[in-house]
Amino acid sequence: MKFNLRPIIGVLLLTASTLISCASTPPPLVAKGESDAPFGDLYTQAISDLRPKGFIVDVGIGIDKTGRFDLALQKATLDGQVKVASAFETKVEGLRKNFAETLTNGDTEAQELNETFSSVTKAVISKTLNGVQALSKPKQIKYQDSRQVDVGILIGIDPKTVNTAFLAQLQGANAKLYERFSATQGFEDLQKEIDSYDKSSK
Repeated sequence: MKFNLRPIIGVLLLTASTLISCASTPPPLVAKGESDAPFGDLYTQAISDLRPKGFIVDVGIGIDKTGRFDLALQKATLDGQVKVASAFETKVEGLRKNFAETLTNGDTEAQELNETFSSVTKAVISKTLNGVQALSKPKQIKYQDSRQVDVGILIGIDPKTVNTAFLAQLQGANAKLYERFSATQGFEDLQKEIDSYDKSSK
Protein backbone atom coordinates (compact mmCIF):
# COMPACT_ATOMS: atom_id res chain seq x y z
CA MET A 1 0.00 0.00 0.00
CA LYS A 2 2.48 2.60 -1.14
CA PHE A 3 1.34 6.20 -1.32
CA ASN A 4 2.81 9.33 -2.87
CA LEU A 5 5.26 11.09 -0.57
CA ARG A 6 5.41 14.28 -2.64
CA PRO A 7 2.68 16.16 -0.71
CA ILE A 8 4.81 15.77 2.42
CA ILE A 9 7.96 17.25 0.87
CA GLY A 10 6.97 20.76 1.99
CA VAL A 11 6.90 19.63 5.61
CA LEU A 12 10.24 17.92 5.21
CA LEU A 13 11.79 21.06 3.73
CA LEU A 14 10.81 23.05 6.81
CA THR A 15 12.40 20.42 9.01
CA ALA A 16 15.47 20.35 6.80
CA SER A 17 16.07 24.05 7.34
CA THR A 18 16.06 23.50 11.11
CA LEU A 19 18.53 20.63 10.92
CA ILE A 20 20.82 22.53 8.58
CA SER A 21 21.01 25.49 10.96
CA CYS A 22 22.50 23.09 13.52
CA ALA A 23 25.14 21.82 11.10
CA SER A 24 26.05 24.88 9.05
CA THR A 25 29.82 24.65 9.56
CA PRO A 26 31.41 22.60 6.77
CA PRO A 27 33.28 19.52 8.00
CA PRO A 28 36.83 18.77 6.87
CA LEU A 29 37.16 17.88 3.20
CA VAL A 30 37.82 14.34 2.05
CA ALA A 31 39.19 13.89 -1.46
CA LYS A 32 36.88 11.84 -3.69
CA GLY A 33 39.67 9.47 -4.66
CA GLU A 34 40.47 8.43 -1.09
CA SER A 35 37.69 5.86 -0.89
CA ASP A 36 35.49 3.90 -3.23
CA ALA A 37 32.69 4.18 -0.63
CA PRO A 38 33.13 7.65 0.90
CA PHE A 39 29.98 7.37 3.02
CA GLY A 40 30.50 3.71 3.91
CA ASP A 41 31.07 4.49 7.58
CA LEU A 42 27.68 6.20 7.77
CA TYR A 43 25.93 3.22 6.19
CA THR A 44 27.75 0.89 8.59
CA GLN A 45 26.58 2.95 11.57
CA ALA A 46 23.00 2.95 10.30
CA ILE A 47 22.84 -0.77 9.48
CA SER A 48 24.97 -2.26 12.25
CA ASP A 49 24.32 0.07 15.17
CA LEU A 50 21.13 2.12 14.91
CA ARG A 51 18.65 -0.03 12.97
CA PRO A 52 19.03 -3.05 15.31
CA LYS A 53 18.02 -0.69 18.13
CA GLY A 54 14.78 0.21 16.36
CA PHE A 55 15.86 3.53 14.86
CA ILE A 56 14.41 4.37 11.47
CA VAL A 57 17.52 5.81 9.88
CA ASP A 58 19.21 6.23 6.53
CA VAL A 59 22.04 8.12 4.87
CA GLY A 60 21.01 11.28 3.10
CA ILE A 61 23.23 12.32 0.22
CA GLY A 62 23.27 15.70 -1.47
CA ILE A 63 25.32 17.03 -4.38
CA ASP A 64 26.01 20.60 -5.40
CA LYS A 65 28.05 21.11 -8.56
CA THR A 66 28.84 24.74 -7.71
CA GLY A 67 30.76 23.71 -4.59
CA ARG A 68 28.33 25.09 -2.00
CA PHE A 69 28.32 23.02 1.16
CA ASP A 70 25.09 24.54 2.48
CA LEU A 71 23.09 23.58 -0.62
CA ALA A 72 24.54 20.07 -0.69
CA LEU A 73 23.68 19.68 3.01
CA GLN A 74 20.11 20.84 2.40
CA LYS A 75 19.72 18.27 -0.37
CA ALA A 76 21.29 15.55 1.80
CA THR A 77 18.98 16.33 4.70
CA LEU A 78 15.87 16.22 2.53
CA ASP A 79 17.08 13.04 0.86
CA GLY A 80 17.52 11.43 4.27
CA GLN A 81 14.07 12.53 5.42
CA VAL A 82 12.38 11.11 2.34
CA LYS A 83 14.23 7.82 2.85
CA VAL A 84 13.17 7.71 6.51
CA ALA A 85 9.55 8.34 5.51
CA SER A 86 9.73 5.53 2.97
CA ALA A 87 11.32 3.18 5.52
CA PHE A 88 8.58 3.96 8.03
CA GLU A 89 5.94 3.28 5.39
CA THR A 90 7.58 -0.09 4.67
CA LYS A 91 7.66 -0.94 8.37
CA VAL A 92 3.96 -0.17 8.79
CA GLU A 93 3.14 -2.16 5.67
CA GLY A 94 4.80 -5.19 7.26
CA LEU A 95 2.73 -4.69 10.42
CA ARG A 96 -0.43 -4.37 8.33
CA LYS A 97 0.22 -7.57 6.38
CA ASN A 98 0.88 -9.59 9.52
CA PHE A 99 -2.17 -8.13 11.24
CA ALA A 100 -4.33 -8.87 8.19
CA GLU A 101 -3.53 -12.56 8.54
CA THR A 102 -5.33 -12.59 11.92
CA LEU A 103 -8.59 -11.15 10.56
CA THR A 104 -11.47 -13.50 9.87
CA ASN A 105 -14.23 -11.41 8.29
CA GLY A 106 -12.79 -11.14 4.81
CA ASP A 107 -12.99 -8.10 2.57
CA THR A 108 -14.86 -5.83 4.98
CA GLU A 109 -12.21 -6.01 7.70
CA ALA A 110 -9.40 -5.92 5.17
CA GLN A 111 -10.69 -2.69 3.67
CA GLU A 112 -11.08 -1.11 7.10
CA LEU A 113 -7.55 -2.18 8.01
CA ASN A 114 -6.06 -0.85 4.77
CA GLU A 115 -7.80 2.51 5.02
CA THR A 116 -6.93 2.98 8.69
CA PHE A 117 -3.27 2.02 8.38
CA SER A 118 -2.89 4.20 5.28
CA SER A 119 -4.31 7.29 6.98
CA VAL A 120 -2.31 6.65 10.16
CA THR A 121 0.91 6.27 8.19
CA LYS A 122 0.35 9.55 6.36
CA ALA A 123 -0.47 11.37 9.59
CA VAL A 124 2.61 10.09 11.41
CA ILE A 125 4.89 10.97 8.49
CA SER A 126 3.53 14.51 8.20
CA LYS A 127 3.52 15.19 11.95
CA THR A 128 6.18 13.09 13.61
CA LEU A 129 8.91 13.54 11.02
CA ASN A 130 9.30 16.99 12.51
CA GLY A 131 11.19 15.00 15.14
CA VAL A 132 13.78 13.55 12.80
CA GLN A 133 17.33 14.26 13.81
CA ALA A 134 20.73 14.54 12.25
CA LEU A 135 22.33 11.53 13.92
CA SER A 136 25.82 12.29 12.69
CA LYS A 137 27.94 15.22 11.66
CA PRO A 138 27.83 15.84 7.91
CA LYS A 139 30.64 14.39 5.84
CA GLN A 140 31.86 16.43 2.89
CA ILE A 141 33.50 14.97 -0.21
CA LYS A 142 35.31 17.22 -2.70
CA TYR A 143 36.23 16.26 -6.25
CA GLN A 144 39.81 16.97 -7.26
CA ASP A 145 38.98 18.00 -10.81
CA SER A 146 35.75 19.98 -10.36
CA ARG A 147 33.86 22.25 -7.98
CA GLN A 148 31.32 19.55 -7.13
CA VAL A 149 30.81 18.76 -3.45
CA ASP A 150 28.98 15.73 -2.04
CA VAL A 151 27.59 15.66 1.49
CA GLY A 152 26.41 12.64 3.43
CA ILE A 153 24.61 12.70 6.78
CA LEU A 154 22.71 10.23 8.95
CA ILE A 155 19.05 11.20 9.35
CA GLY A 156 16.73 9.27 11.62
CA ILE A 157 14.24 9.05 14.44
CA ASP A 158 14.32 7.02 17.60
CA PRO A 159 11.91 4.09 18.11
CA LYS A 160 10.17 5.58 21.13
CA THR A 161 9.14 8.72 19.30
CA VAL A 162 7.93 7.06 16.12
CA ASN A 163 6.36 3.94 17.67
CA THR A 164 4.50 5.95 20.30
CA ALA A 165 3.22 8.32 17.63
CA PHE A 166 2.04 5.44 15.46
CA LEU A 167 0.20 3.68 18.28
CA ALA A 168 -1.42 6.89 19.51
CA GLN A 169 -2.54 7.78 15.99
CA LEU A 170 -3.93 4.28 15.44
CA GLN A 171 -5.84 4.34 18.72
CA GLY A 172 -7.32 7.72 17.88
CA ALA A 173 -8.29 6.68 14.37
CA ASN A 174 -9.92 3.36 15.22
CA ALA A 175 -10.09 2.27 18.86
CA LYS A 176 -11.55 -1.18 18.10
CA LEU A 177 -8.88 -1.92 15.53
CA TYR A 178 -6.22 -0.71 17.94
CA GLU A 179 -7.53 -3.04 20.64
CA ARG A 180 -7.23 -6.00 18.30
CA PHE A 181 -3.80 -4.90 17.11
CA SER A 182 -2.62 -4.67 20.73
CA ALA A 183 -2.95 -8.46 20.95
CA THR A 184 -0.60 -9.09 18.02
CA GLN A 185 3.11 -9.82 17.79
CA GLY A 186 3.58 -6.58 15.88
CA PHE A 187 2.34 -4.55 18.83
CA GLU A 188 4.59 -6.49 21.18
CA ASP A 189 7.59 -5.84 18.94
CA LEU A 190 6.90 -2.09 18.92
CA GLN A 191 6.67 -2.05 22.70
CA LYS A 192 9.93 -3.99 23.01
CA GLU A 193 11.68 -1.41 20.84
CA ILE A 194 10.36 1.36 23.09
CA ASP A 195 11.41 -0.47 26.27
CA SER A 196 14.88 -1.22 24.92
CA TYR A 197 15.36 2.39 23.90
CA ASP A 198 14.27 3.61 27.35
CA LYS A 199 16.75 1.29 29.05
CA SER A 200 19.62 2.30 26.78
CA SER A 201 18.85 5.99 27.33
CA LYS A 202 19.15 5.84 31.11
